[in-house]
Amino acid sequence: MTPQDGKDAEPAQPPHGLLAVLLLSTFIVVFDTAGMVIPLPAILDDLGGTLDMATWAYGAFILTFAVFLLPSARLADRQGHRRSLLSGMAIFTAASLACTLAPSIEFLVAARAVEGLGAAMAEPAAFALTKTAFAGQARERAATAHRAAFAAAALTAPLLSGLITWGLSWEFMFFLNVLTGAAVLFSGSRLIPATRGDRPRRSLNVPGTLLGGLAVFALAFTVIEGTRFGWDSPLIIGFAAAGAALPALFILNERRADDPLVSRTLLKSRRFTLGNIARGIGEFASLGLFFALSHVLQVQHGYSALAAGALLMSVIAGAVIVAPVSESLTGKVDVRLLVTPGFLLIAAGTFWVAHSSPNSSWPFFLAPLVIAGAGFGLQEDPTAATALRDVPATHTITGRDISYVAYLLGITAGVAVVSAVWQNRFITEAGQALRGAGDGVSGDPAADITGPDAQHLRELAEATFTDAAGTALLGCAAMAVLGAIVALFLSPAKGLDRNHPASPSPS
Repeated sequence: MTPQDGKDAEPAQPPHGLLAVLLLSTFIVVFDTAGMVIPLPAILDDLGGTLDMATWAYGAFILTFAVFLLPSARLADRQGHRRSLLSGMAIFTAASLACTLAPSIEFLVAARAVEGLGAAMAEPAAFALTKTAFAGQARERAATAHRAAFAAAALTAPLLSGLITWGLSWEFMFFLNVLTGAAVLFSGSRLIPATRGDRPRRSLNVPGTLLGGLAVFALAFTVIEGTRFGWDSPLIIGFAAAGAALPALFILNERRADDPLVSRTLLKSRRFTLGNIARGIGEFASLGLFFALSHVLQVQHGYSALAAGALLMSVIAGAVIVAPVSESLTGKVDVRLLVTPGFLLIAAGTFWVAHSSPNSSWPFFLAPLVIAGAGFGLQEDPTAATALRDVPATHTITGRDISYVAYLLGITAGVAVVSAVWQNRFITEAGQALRGAGDGVSGDPAADITGPDAQHLRELAEATFTDAAGTALLGCAAMAVLGAIVALFLSPAKGLDRNHPASPSPS
């Protein structure tokens, strides 16, 4: 038999309840990915810290998730998908418990990084099991259900995370991970069969993993911490130099490796490469928008986590309204006619919402958020379908995993850049009078201002804080315009088959 990525010997009838375990595993990982931006202001309020630490509290999870996903997928092929999923979920659950008990923001960041490692082990194994543990029509139904679980987690995350944070506490967000992870471990140990793909054993490519991981970390540290340490400080210059050199070394290693992490065969496809670049840009704009606006709504405007999450559901509403139209047209029209205007709608909505003021009431946000959401809904499905259209059936799982990494790296870049622009603009405009003795942008920039001119300074701090957030959001709008430009170079061909074996995607 020829080794294939998505085809195995026909498995035995899977046990009842197996699919539910796989879907639950995916749901909680994606829910953590999409929903954790909402409780960040509450976390800063309880544990202290500045905006850069809030960025790490979210980004540490995404960064380690992205770095270790591809080698973890290969490890799962070696040791079996059952062991990889259960091991990853055990790490994810234990790290989530540590997050629940975190005594400081620094401890939370470290625990979140470990949590990301667990997610990187569990999520690709869960997807692979939908391919290896089911056969025939059951396999197709499992793949469809897996996509639905991913979408359900992403679509409900703002409102549910806001409800949990408001009604219970931010700690319960992580405790939910613990409860769900325990359920997956208990049920999975009894239901998940021992399966492997029939691909040949592949190298873990440790040098490539280390070089790629260090490159992403160096770039993220430079961007996020440049304002706090000073862009001309030796530390930031050193990390910037590493961030420039390490990607080149990673590419050199990939070119020379017998078994590179990123398949050179897949990269030769213009659809695959540009489609995944476009996906990353879309996630940059999406999570950059959610990260900034969640903080502004709660800290600047005083909304509860529930109210902020409900308002951000306007983005989801716009996407849900437009997505069915986009899905029905995918494969029937030139993909550029969907993706390009989708990105332009994202840019327009984000540009509009970037011009809010401290006095803007909640109705101001509705229209631009719906417009941005419509843009996300219009471009997301055709972009994902385009990225995976030319992936052969023998590389289904590999192509999907690489696409997942592009999705995660887009999130990492969006949150990091928005945070950096926000911090730099605030520090530059507010000056020493507004930031006091702190070493960064605090959770509430006006909270500690006292003295005879306190009221005036608070108003100035609030206006500067909102203006800085608006500038950061303009960066998201600019990236969306870049996405529209990239979309122009996608294949103009019609006939993208959404039922292609490689069509399952993370979103």
